Amino acid sequence: MSQAIQGILLASALTASVAAHGEETTNRKSYHISGGSLGQALSQFARDAGILFTGESTLTDGKTSKGLDGEYTVEEGFRKLLAGSGLTYTIADDNSVAIKVAETGSDAASTLPAVKVLGKAAYDLNDPYNTDYNRTQSSTATKTDTPIMQTPMSVKVVPQQVLKDQQAVTMDQALRNVSGVVNGSGIDKQFFVRGFDVWNYYRDGYPFANNAYHTEEMANVDRVEVLKGPGSILYGRAEPGGIINFVTKQPLDTPYYSLRQQFGSYDHYRTDIDATGPLTKNKDLAYRVNFAYQTNDSIANYAGQERVFAAPMLRWNISDKTVSTFKLEYSDIKTKAAPQLLLNANGQQVPYQSRRLNLSEPWAYTNDQYVLFSMNTAHQFNENWSLRHRFNASFAPETIRYIRPISLGANGLVNRARFAQNIDGNDYVNNFYNSLELTGW
Repeated sequence: MSQAIQGILLASALTASVAAHGEETTNRKSYHISGGSLGQALSQFARDAGILFTGESTLTDGKTSKGLDGEYTVEEGFRKLLAGSGLTYTIADDNSVAIKVAETGSDAASTLPAVKVLGKAAYDLNDPYNTDYNRTQSSTATKTDTPIMQTPMSVKVVPQQVLKDQQAVTMDQALRNVSGVVNGSGIDKQFFVRGFDVWNYYRDGYPFANNAYHTEEMANVDRVEVLKGPGSILYGRAEPGGIINFVTKQPLDTPYYSLRQQFGSYDHYRTDIDATGPLTKNKDLAYRVNFAYQTNDSIANYAGQERVFAAPMLRWNISDKTVSTFKLEYSDIKTKAAPQLLLNANGQQVPYQSRRLNLSEPWAYTNDQYVLFSMNTAHQFNENWSLRHRFNASFAPETIRYIRPISLGANGLVNRARFAQNIDGNDYVNNFYNSLELTGW
């Protein structure tokens, strides 16, 4: 009887042994066994693995297997073939293999095939679709991508989603989310961080030189990071209260397009455009363009503002370890007849007869412009060491024509002073910045 079982072989167990010339149970071998009957799959596996299969039993009757396709050891092969069948196996010291019914409650009795789970364990911090308010990492405190929980300094991050939800378009609107930071003089041009005034800001971790009247445009700002406390050990001369760092948006490999329109009181209209994506199929080149236009009046007579901002940017992956980015920014902010406060000799505000009263003149204005070119190259030597080179060149002319109230006379008349700058067009601030940083540990 060809199906006879040699020796004593009970229906509850099936025994085979590795042939003397067979593969060791720990060696991998390629198998291609199609799915079907479990008994046939075990027989083919035994032949291919060099196992002397001495017979069959009713243990495998009515049971099926998905088969094998790939490289497996003998143990992995048996585990794969017997998955979900209620059978298990044991390998003795002499490499003999016994197949038997799994005990109730054992792992083998409930073994299921492997399941591949695809998903995103965490949001990409640069993902424009990231709606999370939480930011676990910041580079402002250490100039490395360090978790905030492991940073021995106080760092506050205002992420992009907060700026979107609050419709923040000015610095004071963004920084009101940071404790210990209060708005100082000049509306949104000066701040106090832990009691110390801050005039100079940082952009992508580098000093951003501007004149006293420039207001930071938020159209291409991805997030705002505030380092509270002294940061001179990394940034050189800085205010002891802290450092305000604007992290700008970067080109992305995934296309993203956004158009936002705002309407508000006093004829406030603002349009923001954000577009990014790859320029080549291999994504070595990617771009980002940010544009903003705003116009608004004021509660005061003939006062208002007009803003134009554009920032194209190009990223070039020179190699898998070297990346260069090139950015051009243009900003033009024209403020018309900015209302000025009238103070008495004690420094107290003199109440106006009307909130719409403007002690300036309709022809008064401040025109603040700048053009910024930035080139940034980073090279990653290994997991711990990197080299970064940064070059910035900014050109900022500023034209001022205004009338400012200075005192209230005894006769009730307001004494005013006139100020003008850049009458001949030769008043400007040109700033050049170059740095080379080696970072590692």
